[in-house]
Amino acid sequence: MRGLTELVSFEASAARLPDLGRCGCLYDAPKKNSFLYAELTEGCGMTAREIRTALKAYLADYMLPSRVEILPRLPLLANSKIDRQTLKQRMGSTQK
Repeated sequence: MRGLTELVSFEASAARLPDLGRCGCLYDAPKKNSFLYAELTEGCGMTAREIRTALKAYLADYMLPSRVEILPRLPLLANSKIDRQTLKQRMGSTQK
C-alpha cells in the first residue's frame, strides 16, 4: 500500500467480493501495514484467510492487506459512513 489512491482501489476491489458487506481499509504508514475490516453478508462463512485469497484476483501482491479482521458490524457515524477513527483505535490495540 502506498497511499490514498491505493486505499480507494483496495476498497473497490474488496466490494467486488459478493460475501462482503461493508468494508474499510486503513494503512499504518510507520509500520507499513494495511488492515481490512470487513462485515460479512448474512449466512456467509468466509474466513479472513479466504477473503485475502479471493482479493488476489483483483489486487497486486503488494496491495494485499497485511491483516483481515471480520467484525459483526463495522462502527458507523450518524451519517452511516464508516467510523474510521474507531477502526484506527482498534488497529492500534490489535498491534500490541
